[in-house]
Amino acid sequence: NASFEARSMGECFINASAIADLRSLVTESAVVFACCAAVLTVCAYGIGNSWNPGDQSGSIGNGAYLAWLGNQYTWDYFLVALGSSVAAMLLWIA
Repeated sequence: NASFEARSMGECFINASAIADLRSLVTESAVVFACCAAVLTVCAYGIGNSWNPGDQSGSIGNGAYLAWLGNQYTWDYFLVALGSSVAAMLLWIA
């Protein structure tokens, strides 16, 4: 087609002013909040996966171990960390 114009990759997908607006919203505080939320959410997810109502204190320790050392790099822990950090960042900038 003769009307096709070569464009850079950035022009095709994202407007440059939209990126500038995002940079002003995503601050250091938002990133730290998102990281802390991801750590706490992954811990809670691990505790929830190993919860035993008969041994509550042991369940917390086992869940924290499962979340950080014993999960054998299963995909769901990475998805929980990603989802909770994105949600926390959106919550911070809202």
